[in-house]
Amino acid sequence: MGDRLFARLRVFAVGAVVAAVLCATSEAFAFVDIPALPPNPENTSRVMEFQGELLVGLKSTSDHAVHKFLFLAGSTINLTLVGGTQRGINVFSEGSASVIGGVPLFTTGTGSAPRALVFVAPYSGLYYVDSYTSPVGTSDNYALNLSQRVPSDLIIDPVGNITFGTTVNITGRVTGALVGEPLTGDVVLSYSPNGVDYSPLASRALVGGAFAFSDLHPYQKWYYKVQYLGSSAYNPSGDKATIGTTALLSGVTAKRYATRSYALSGSLRPGLGDGSAAATVRVYLWRYVGGHWKAAGYRTAKASGPSPAAAYSIKYKFPKKGTWRMRAYHSDADHLPTWGAYTKLTVK
Repeated sequence: MGDRLFARLRVFAVGAVVAAVLCATSEAFAFVDIPALPPNPENTSRVMEFQGELLVGLKSTSDHAVHKFLFLAGSTINLTLVGGTQRGINVFSEGSASVIGGVPLFTTGTGSAPRALVFVAPYSGLYYVDSYTSPVGTSDNYALNLSQRVPSDLIIDPVGNITFGTTVNITGRVTGALVGEPLTGDVVLSYSPNGVDYSPLASRALVGGAFAFSDLHPYQKWYYKVQYLGSSAYNPSGDKATIGTTALLSGVTAKRYATRSYALSGSLRPGLGDGSAAATVRVYLWRYVGGHWKAAGYRTAKASGPSPAAAYSIKYKFPKKGTWRMRAYHSDADHLPTWGAYTKLTVK
């Protein structure tokens, strides 16, 4: 079963599905059941119409015209039956042996035409579509119309981490299984600050199945998704990704105001708030001793103020004279860890 199914899917994806409309004629007088069907499925097109006649009075049971189709899991199948009264559509699974007494996967029940049935194929494989009339219906010509939208797959190209102030391009493509059905339609880029609540930013039309959103300026960690809106041939699809963003720290500036006492200051980009929402910056210190740098811990400062830059400043009394170096560090939930440049200072 598995090998046969994969062989069927390859036929579906590579050669069997084209964009034309196919018309076929059903048996006008015969009661067609599953065992009487041809060995191969009948879906040689994405859009099809089957015509014939359903009769009343020849049998005590309903008259049926059954067709065998191969559908891909996730495909949206749209069936419409027109002509006559007390008509209905049943869809049976691959393991069904007969439409008489079987339990359909999907059904319209009987009623006045047109009858319509829309469903999403729950598996990839064979399905039996039964157009039928009840014994109290009318003998008349019928037309069964079938159209389907197959799954698409949207893929976002990988985007690395960036530094605040640089731009990023988000690109990708949409793929599908239909030969002769170009991927057309629009994609929408949405952004979220938390990975839960998204807001649309921009839309683009697919070009050869590809898309690109250029010159974007993330100022913090970016959660984003791109959604393909679908077309008459393809179902919608989407993908999500995250861009890590690194803030910018300046070097530490030292201004002496008393013996071995200095105001250590710098800036953080972007500005991340003020007051209780101010960002934390650590200023790490090292003293040059015996030919190497000896760590002397760090001091914590608050960087306050809105964009484009937040300033921080702390007062520090160096415990000893000599050569020192300093370096600022910052990290928060929205930004990757980042270090500023080293700054050297001779303390006298």
